[in-house]
Amino acid sequence: MNRFAIRSINALLLGVSLLTLSCKKDVDVLTPTTGSTQNLAFVGPQWQMSAFLLDPSVDFDGDGKADSDILPFMPACDRDNAIIFNADGKISGLEGQLRCDNEPAKNQKPDTWRYNDATKTITITDGEDPTDVSTWEVVEVSSKKLTIKTTVVEDGVTFNASIHWKAL
Repeated sequence: MNRFAIRSINALLLGVSLLTLSCKKDVDVLTPTTGSTQNLAFVGPQWQMSAFLLDPSVDFDGDGKADSDILPFMPACDRDNAIIFNADGKISGLEGQLRCDNEPAKNQKPDTWRYNDATKTITITDGEDPTDVSTWEVVEVSSKKLTIKTTVVEDGVTFNASIHWKAL
């Protein structure tokens, strides 16, 4: 996988969907408009990625050893970014001190989220393309830690991803 592929995976996580899936319309979901978000520990904190584990592993640095955590291979300017799940159902992205380019941030429609308590999943809809929807299974959540599982398809290969976030 090349640098472009790594950056595209990170960009998908921070604003664009990881995987397009259709949502079940008959599932009762908890959203800011249909239920309370006050008991959801992932709502409010700034979340910064602390690990991005892939299964199967991939040899990113060409040393002959498979690398399971691809976070160290992402540019530092992407690793210091954070996301926020706002109580109004929108997702905010925060750029860290390191910028990947000299261009100002684009004004775009924010991504939205909703939570399904029955399946313990967060469904994220791309603000610019509402047909681009991804689902994250919440594995662990506290006021300091969020771990999700999802599937990533890159160059026709499907990876199981476990993404760990820490609260700032």
